[in-house]
Amino acid sequence: MSKGEITTMKKLSLITVGFMLILFVTGAHAAYLVDTGDDPSNVSQTLSFFSDSSGQWLAGEFVLDSSSTITDIEGFMQGRAGTVTIAIYNDGGEFPGSNQMFSQSFEPAGGGSIFHDKRWLGISSLSWDLGPGTYWVSFEIRDGSSYAGSMGKATENPLLHNAYKNPDGWVPYDLTNTPVKIQGDVSSVPIPGAIWLLGSGLIGLVGLKK
Repeated sequence: MSKGEITTMKKLSLITVGFMLILFVTGAHAAYLVDTGDDPSNVSQTLSFFSDSSGQWLAGEFVLDSSSTITDIEGFMQGRAGTVTIAIYNDGGEFPGSNQMFSQSFEPAGGGSIFHDKRWLGISSLSWDLGPGTYWVSFEIRDGSSYAGSMGKATENPLLHNAYKNPDGWVPYDLTNTPVKIQGDVSSVPIPGAIWLLGSGLIGLVGLKK
């Protein structure tokens, strides 16, 4: 093998190893963690008239396969201006568990008494870290807040389980099909094949050096 061929092989090996190192060290990538689909066809189909604590809360179950940082959560809703709280809970089986992990409030219509048409509304710029597991996202009207409106009924990719909460507590109710989109950064884990190729490239470089 000529000196030029050896030099070329070294360069190709370095490029290959460099590419595999990029795959190996990539920390996270943005993705939809939950997406129930496009706009629900009819926002009034679901059981979800919000008021104060005497009204109903809606929640849906979702699963994370790897560690993730939630950055955005939206629900498809319409109604009169008020304050809605979005919260994340641990899994309680057929409804949210007792451990609230995160929560934040927002005003769907920006305050006042303005009525907003049906659209995706929620919160962004979050930094909610969750490990792999099963969780619930809940849309709530808490004490001291009010919001008269409704959420759509997801039809494309319904969540595994859904529930609503009235003054008596949580009630499993999959017919609600809570429409929700959750975006976040997913931690990347190198696949075994990538690790094997990385090792092979390093071994090849050692061989060429000798």
